[in-house]
Amino acid sequence: MPACLELERGIHLGLAALLSLAACTRAQPRDAVLILGTTRDPATLDPAFAQLSREQEMVRLLFRDLTVLDERWQLQPDLADALPLARTSSAGFTVRWKLRPNLKWSDGRSLTAEDVRFG
Repeated sequence: MPACLELERGIHLGLAALLSLAACTRAQPRDAVLILGTTRDPATLDPAFAQLSREQEMVRLLFRDLTVLDERWQLQPDLADALPLARTSSAGFTVRWKLRPNLKWSDGRSLTAEDVRFG
């Protein structure tokens, strides 16, 4: 066998061995990082004032809502546990939402109804 073929075969076997060893090692946990590129900085990240599409897209990525629209444009619960029934009484029109259990902020603190009401 020519020397160049033996060298190529040795390189392939060496790479295969390295790849199989890499596949057997346990990956170390890393912090998740999401990097987004934009053509311009958004003027605001406040959901109440986001008007341009780039601002609305950033807000959508940063904040969650009680509900979302699915691919068929049907309202689905997001932070909410279920879609509520609206009630009318002598006190007026009320809607009561129940949050999904075990919702957490990115720092691990529990998300409360007061947090959602404030937002």
